[in-house]
Amino acid sequence: MKKSMIIPALIMITLMTGCSSFNDWILNKGLEKSGISESEDYKTYQSHLDNNELDENGRYIVSGMDEAVPALASISSEIQLSSAQNNKLSVHFYADSSKANEIDLNCFRFQPGETIYVQADTVNDSTLYKFSRMRVWDIDADGQILREMSDVWDGILSVIHIPEDYTGEHMAIEPLGEYVMSSAVLETYTSDTDGNIQPISSAWTVDGVRYTSLTADLDASKKHNISLQYDGTLYYYNADNSSGFDAEINRSDDTVEFKNVVLNEDECKFSVELRKFISCEIDSLKGISSVKVNGEEWKDKKDKKITRLKENDEITIDLQKNYIAECMQFDYQNSEPIANGNRVTFVIPKLNNDIKIIIAKESDGICTHTGIAFENAEMTVTVVDTGYVLKDGDKISGSTKVTVTICPNEGYYIGGSGVSDNIYKKEMKYSDYLKNRDKLIENIEISDKPIEQSFWDNLNPFNW
Repeated sequence: MKKSMIIPALIMITLMTGCSSFNDWILNKGLEKSGISESEDYKTYQSHLDNNELDENGRYIVSGMDEAVPALASISSEIQLSSAQNNKLSVHFYADSSKANEIDLNCFRFQPGETIYVQADTVNDSTLYKFSRMRVWDIDADGQILREMSDVWDGILSVIHIPEDYTGEHMAIEPLGEYVMSSAVLETYTSDTDGNIQPISSAWTVDGVRYTSLTADLDASKKHNISLQYDGTLYYYNADNSSGFDAEINRSDDTVEFKNVVLNEDECKFSVELRKFISCEIDSLKGISSVKVNGEEWKDKKDKKITRLKENDEITIDLQKNYIAECMQFDYQNSEPIANGNRVTFVIPKLNNDIKIIIAKESDGICTHTGIAFENAEMTVTVVDTGYVLKDGDKISGSTKVTVTICPNEGYYIGGSGVSDNIYKKEMKYSDYLKNRDKLIENIEISDKPIEQSFWDNLNPFNW
């Protein structure tokens, strides 16, 4: 005899007798002999009873529901549902469409025609694994799978419909998910000191396949190998701003490899920043005892250029007595006295342009450039030997020859000593430029009307 038949029988015996203590004794003996009192379902029922969670008919009360749920349904002949676990999903079941009343499948039994509402969410912050559907099986009394019930799950409404004509007692449900594709963005670029980005042409390979596009749709359930090849004569790999994935990163002179890539976002950026190698020109070897680059002696001094310099490389110059050294683009990091001279160390910052170190006698001095802002005109100061246009803050020897040029803006005219064909242009030592800045400002006239030049303006400009 089934346990589900014992409970009504015991209750009937209790009702027919008038003695409550005798009734309790008979009921307990019956439950004990049948083994029901040791079942988890009965213990759950007894817990609800002890906590006053049952109505007068022995039905479990759920807030917000019109009818109470039979507390003894778990040991009746109704349908039991069991759910498998999916550690990538958090699955909740509800008795109502508003999903206000969550239910525990272990405590509920269902009737044919009833509906279970499902809410399934991704766990572990994974945006690439999505809930897809519920797979439902018909299970026999021995726990064996009889068939898959393909018409039970409604994916549009996210509900399980128990068929009206279902005659079984046990259904198993399995929450299924799937990985979606991840978009890998492949970028290679360099940036200047102001943060302006310039894309670089390069070759990307994904799982052995050459990619010419800037994106690749990849299966997030698999690991991938992605590599970048670039021109190692012009650039070097310093650091990457990659996001959305985990990988082992290997590098060589012209390749960056991302091995065993695990994708963890909808869009993953393989955004590789390359830095340009820079060169350093030393304008004169006179007054220098030695030059070392990263602790090694600099030997190739023919063209006075140190090449293939990277960020944080060190240039150390030992100077003879009464000589000084300055970089035009940035200050030295350290200066210390040595026997018969001075040692100066420059550390390369993040740069995209070549640099120049000036060697000069202390008597010449090294100056910091400051330009002149004219209204309705532009002035440039250019190093004669190299064509380099000085920027405010650049260092330069006072004896260096420069060309000072002033050009009026469109629609304006310039006049004054040294002006010819509406342009002021004069070559001088930088120290003379500094000495005569104020005179230059006073001398130059800018107007929106033509300016007549005097004979003396053109004959003897400034006497420089």
